Amino acid sequence: DSQSEAEDDSQSEAEDDSQSEAEDDSQSEAEDDSQSEAEDDSQSEKAEREEVESDGDTDASDEEEKEKTRKKAQKSMQKKKQEEKAKKKEAKQSESSTADKRGSVMISYNWGVQETALRLKQHLEGHGVKVWIDVECMGDDLNDSMAQAVESSDMVVVCATRAYQESKNCRKEAKYADKLNKRMKFLIAEKDYSPTSWLGVILSDAIYMPCFTPESVPVAVNALLEDLEPTRHHESNIVPTTKSKASVEVQTKITDVKLWLAENDCASLVDKIGHLKPRQFAELIALKKEVPNFYYDCLQKYSLSVDEILSLNSALRSIAA
Repeated sequence: DSQSEAEDDSQSEAEDDSQSEAEDDSQSEAEDDSQSEAEDDSQSEKAEREEVESDGDTDASDEEEKEKTRKKAQKSMQKKKQEEKAKKKEAKQSESSTADKRGSVMISYNWGVQETALRLKQHLEGHGVKVWIDVECMGDDLNDSMAQAVESSDMVVVCATRAYQESKNCRKEAKYADKLNKRMKFLIAEKDYSPTSWLGVILSDAIYMPCFTPESVPVAVNALLEDLEPTRHHESNIVPTTKSKASVEVQTKITDVKLWLAENDCASLVDKIGHLKPRQFAELIALKKEVPNFYYDCLQKYSLSVDEILSLNSALRSIAA
């Protein structure tokens, strides 16, 4: 019995030890698992923090990049505005310089042809010419405004019509300009009209152009611009109104109209058109191409016969040949 009890005790102790060891192992494993899980959680949290920090760094980097882009765009926009402003300033200075070189024009007209006068103004200003016209520039005193306009202008453009000829104010303007020896250009602004009386006297030695249709305005303006060029004075012998070969030849080869007529079988014309200056003669010939009907009207005004007109045309062809 004693031996049996001893064996039982021994077996019981062994079982207790085995159970204890098992429990210890189980507890150890549980602790290891817990520790492993804690480490995993810690690593996971660390990874999450790093990811958040990384996202934060990325967001900050993106914001910095966007800010740089915005600043770059602003600088580009400012530079563009400055360049545009500089270009406008340069264009304005250039326009002002051109206008100063070309001078200014006063348009003298009767209100019956105001539409034609305004077309002339628009075309001239488009070429940088300063224009005085009573629609915009009249002061309180009519006579004072008119006098200042004539005195300050480099050229007075007269739009001649029957109504202009009969107007007292228009007569004052034209006569005052003539008295001051101003450059005067005459445009016939009414069809089938030929100046007479006081206006006919002023225009007696002048070459004038038709300007009573919208199509004739640009042609008239080109002639005015040529006379306004700073390199050409109104007394110059070479003031072309066209670039045709015939007119250029006339201006360069004819320095004495009377002599040229006599040498080219047009001696009978000496008393009729020999008084014209070379520049005036060149302008007359320019009309032959630009407005032929008006060219022949001018010749008839100077009382040229058909035979004399044919002789003149023949002589002019010999120049262009």
